[in-house]
Amino acid sequence: MDYVQLIEPIIEFLIERQTSNTPINTLSEYINNLSSGETVEAIALMVLGRGDSGRQPSDFLELVKEAQGVERHYLVEKSLLAKYLRSGLEKLNLH
Repeated sequence: MDYVQLIEPIIEFLIERQTSNTPINTLSEYINNLSSGETVEAIALMVLGRGDSGRQPSDFLELVKEAQGVERHYLVEKSLLAKYLRSGLEKLNLH
């Protein structure tokens, strides 16, 4: 899958729309419209980009498997989501 095409719109949305005045339900609605495949890949990319798991880019497919069944709201709860997604793309050399 082309992760840049998947993640860039999310990052752009977060940067443009997620301000202190943007309701969290706007972000929730956006994420809820992702397919289940897009959701698990976004979660895996976020975990990789967050960096606290010690996971490497070579672990990405394993992270995708581990993200199966994780609730979508997990993404919404991350205040630094755009930063984590960008970092994940950089780690995969897809920025």
